[in-house]
Amino acid sequence: MTYVVGTDNHSVLCNEHKQVVYFPTEMERYKQLSLGIDIEAFCHQYDGLYNVESLLYDQELIGYKYQFYTNNHTERKYYPGVLSENKTYQNFLEKAYKAAEGTVPVHIRGESGSGKEIIAKTIHYNSPYKDGPLISLNCGSISENLLESELFGYAAGAFTGASKEGYSGKMRQAEGGTLFLDEVDSMSLKMQAALLRAIEEKQVTPIGSNKSYTVDFRIVTATNQDLKTAVCEGRFREDLYYRLYVIPLQIPPLRQRTEDLLPLIESFCQKKKWQITWKRELFDITKHYPWHGNIREFNNFLERLYMFYPIEQPSSHVIKELIEMTTFSAPQAPSNLRVKIEQEKNIQPKNEAEKILQTLEEYNYHKSHAAKALNMSRTTLYRKIKKYQLDVI
Repeated sequence: MTYVVGTDNHSVLCNEHKQVVYFPTEMERYKQLSLGIDIEAFCHQYDGLYNVESLLYDQELIGYKYQFYTNNHTERKYYPGVLSENKTYQNFLEKAYKAAEGTVPVHIRGESGSGKEIIAKTIHYNSPYKDGPLISLNCGSISENLLESELFGYAAGAFTGASKEGYSGKMRQAEGGTLFLDEVDSMSLKMQAALLRAIEEKQVTPIGSNKSYTVDFRIVTATNQDLKTAVCEGRFREDLYYRLYVIPLQIPPLRQRTEDLLPLIESFCQKKKWQITWKRELFDITKHYPWHGNIREFNNFLERLYMFYPIEQPSSHVIKELIEMTTFSAPQAPSNLRVKIEQEKNIQPKNEAEKILQTLEEYNYHKSHAAKALNMSRTTLYRKIKKYQLDVI
């Protein structure tokens, strides 16, 4: 069991019958915890959060590992992400829990890949609206015309290609629940005005219909840009800003909480049933990288690592090469692979497809901003992405 767990000395270890065989010194303050007891009995009394992981050796169950997290609240909160060991993120999560208790709009700001949808789910399922639906829509992923019909719905036969039954729209679907609008800053000013009117009047009129519907939902929005800057630059309506920006939440980036890399590695290994004994070595390497793509970039790296090294342990050099294959900056002097990547970035695009990819990369895959830089509409950009079969986020 020690071989499988490695150097982890912060967890409670149990045998295959869930009897405690080891617990760390930090857990000695719990008088109910002792060697040989049934861990399930302790968990039933524990008032905090915990994770459990099955321990396998040669595909056979040999025990369980329990990791317990301190919690100042007796009530357990819903959180679909990997529990953080970082104090700053824990404080942020407490703010999110507190914000969830109300009914006013919440705005989430976070870098690409930082987990904005995770926080939206956290807010919804800890809120008074948790028994209603959580309806999500990425405003930057569809054209303006489609966005209008997606949000407000449409009557039967309202336009060419419209469903004969009509469509209720996301706002009506979110009745009694939460409407989550990601990349809300990518909306056109016209759509922003329509959204503002619907929020203020709590009324939705489907396209092609004269009938209005009363709606009641909580709205949660998200951006990876500063919404205040968008207002100052005239890209976002000031009146809508004040409607949405009631409780702002800023997600700490992964590079500011590198101690969470190890729990992320543990979670990935558990999901994949990936039995490796070099998690600590992996952590010691990855903690020195900035991870500008945050959790998404880190998980993508783990996927590559798992694909190429499902059994044997790669060298530290190979691990670094797999990281630097997609990262924008390395912690030390650039490797040959990094130099090649930097050289390729400075090469002028040979064709339109390359130009589109380069521009999307420059604007962090924010399609509205990339389309503006390319001097084309967002609809045209989506059409060309499809035409050239570009693999973009």
